Order: sequence, then structure tokens, then C-alpha cells
Amino acid sequence: MTVELLESIRSSLIELTDLVETATRSEPRLMDETEAGRYIGMSTAYLRKARCEGSIGERTQAPVHLKIGNAVRYDKTDLDRWIDEQKRHR
Repeated sequence: MTVELLESIRSSLIELTDLVETATRSEPRLMDETEAGRYIGMSTAYLRKARCEGSIGERTQAPVHLKIGNAVRYDKTDLDRWIDEQKRHR
């Protein structure tokens, strides 16, 4: 093989590696209240109230959350599941 061919292969491998890294880079799994509210189309006030008061009567139950220290976080998978549970069949 020639030096030019080897350099071309090396350059192509570097480009391919960059593409793979970009494609596999994912969104953060955990969201804060603002991000979660925006994601599900609800206000942060709704999330706080539903989380603190829980399920009362016919009120929609809050999405599952977790606390890390004083920080409240929502897992994207739990939010997706919560959205699916809100769908009603007619």
C-alpha cells in the first residue's frame, strides 16, 4: 500500500469515529423540574403540587420522581410512561 492510501484510510477512520461518537451521544437521562415540565407540557407548579399532595380523588397522579440530596429529578423513561398512562380510550 502506498502512503497516500494509508493516509486516506486513516482520515476516513477518524471521520467515521467522530460520526459514531456523535450518533451515540444521548440526551441526559435525568431532568430537573423545568425540563420535565417542558417535556410533558405541564408547569413546574403542577409538578410541585402533584408531587407534594399526591393523588387526591380524580386528580392526575404526579409522574414518578427521585430526590438526590435536595434536588428533585425526573427520569425520561418514567415521564414517557406517565404520558402513555394519561391516554384514555374512548
